[in-house]
Amino acid sequence: MLLLMMMLVMNDYPKVEGSGNLQVLGDQYLRALEHENATMLAKLIADDIHFHEPSATCFNGKPLEAKGKEAFMRFWGGSFAVTHRLEFDIRHAFETGPWAVYYLISKFESDRSIMDGKEGRLRGSSELMIMLRFKDGKVVEHIGFPNCDTLVRQLEAQISK
Repeated sequence: MLLLMMMLVMNDYPKVEGSGNLQVLGDQYLRALEHENATMLAKLIADDIHFHEPSATCFNGKPLEAKGKEAFMRFWGGSFAVTHRLEFDIRHAFETGPWAVYYLISKFESDRSIMDGKEGRLRGSSELMIMLRFKDGKVVEHIGFPNCDTLVRQLEAQISK
C-alpha cells in the first residue's frame, strides 16, 4: 500500500500496454493522410467510414463531415489538391477498446485561395485530437477536434500582411 501511495504522489503510474495493433493501423492511416496516399487510405478505411470534425469550422463555418468511403475519398482528394504539405507531430497516443486516440500538432501549407480566393500560400499549425474507431482492422470512424480558434488567428495574420 505504501508503494502504491508513493507512486501516486510521485506521478509514476504503472504503465499498462495494449496490443498496439490499432495504434499501428492508426499510425499508417495518419501517414497516408500526410503523404496524400489515396491507395493506402482506401485500404485502411471501411466502406461505411464516418469522418467528422465538429470543431473544424475554420473554413466554411460548418463542421467537416463525410459519410461513406466515396465521400471520404472525394473530400480528401479536394483537400490534397490545395494542400502542399501536411504533417502530424504525434505527441501522445493510446488505445482503448476499438479506439486509437491521438493528441498531435497538425502543420500544413496550403493555397491561400481557401481563405480569400487570392493566390499565394498559407502556413498553419493546430493542436488536434483524433479518435479513430476500428472494426475488422479498418477505420470506421474518424472524430477530430482541431483548435480552429488558433488556426484562424494564424491564417488571418498572414492574410492581413
